[in-house]
Amino acid sequence: MVVPETDLPGHAQAIVAAYPESSNKDAISGTPRVMETWGVSDYVLAPNDRTFTFVSDLVSEVSTLIKSDYYHVGGDEVSSKQWDSSPSAQLFEQENNMGSARQIAGTFTKKAIEAANRMGRSGVVWDEALSTGVPLPERSVVMIWRDWDNVPSKLHVASRSGLPVVMCPHSATYLDFAQGPSDPYESQQGVVDLKKVYSMPLDGYGANVLGGQGQLWSEYISHGLGDLDFKAWPRGAAIAEATWCDKRRPGFSDFKRRVKARASDFKEMGIELQIS
Repeated sequence: MVVPETDLPGHAQAIVAAYPESSNKDAISGTPRVMETWGVSDYVLAPNDRTFTFVSDLVSEVSTLIKSDYYHVGGDEVSSKQWDSSPSAQLFEQENNMGSARQIAGTFTKKAIEAANRMGRSGVVWDEALSTGVPLPERSVVMIWRDWDNVPSKLHVASRSGLPVVMCPHSATYLDFAQGPSDPYESQQGVVDLKKVYSMPLDGYGANVLGGQGQLWSEYISHGLGDLDFKAWPRGAAIAEATWCDKRRPGFSDFKRRVKARASDFKEMGIELQIS
């Protein structure tokens, strides 16, 4: 199943560049451009009826193009810098009795999920969306990725809200990190080796865990399919076994033995494994 994602209301600099009317015009100077490097942008969508309608139309149109039971609306890494300095955004906060700009982010997330629900999809969010102060609609799914930020607490919040989760902890499932010190390809700083991936935690602390996910962000895929395949394998196989087996995993040594035995199969597909 291909699940579409339109990350809102942060990670939206490309939208703002294409549709300047959706920007916080009273808080920025100059003309926004599409980002050409990795990073978190301060550009966010402006909170007003016109932009909310745009978000609804966007989710609805993409839903007609990509058939799926789910629609990922993002909600992660939302900067409040522009909202904090925008008179119109501050007025929106006041008129809606909001205590902080985080509730603006939550409002965008809720409206995007409601648009997905109208198209028969369940909404999916990153875990920041749990703490905006705006409750998530029923049937929403939360992806737990920030494993440095009190994972049990976030899982308890999801459980109390009746929201299922997908485990995708940053330090064990981000495949744009290097596989090891000899990784020949460009990577984020840090190493996510095969053993870390195989040992990925899936404990829901009471929350309903639907499964796990690996992330392979394309900012660090600059050498074509060979680069992508090298980063995806054999770590993708480790994610598969970890999520399928959970507590019944045979063990990393046994997994590594079996992967090495299949190295020739990977090589026939043009994939050179790095196993350590």
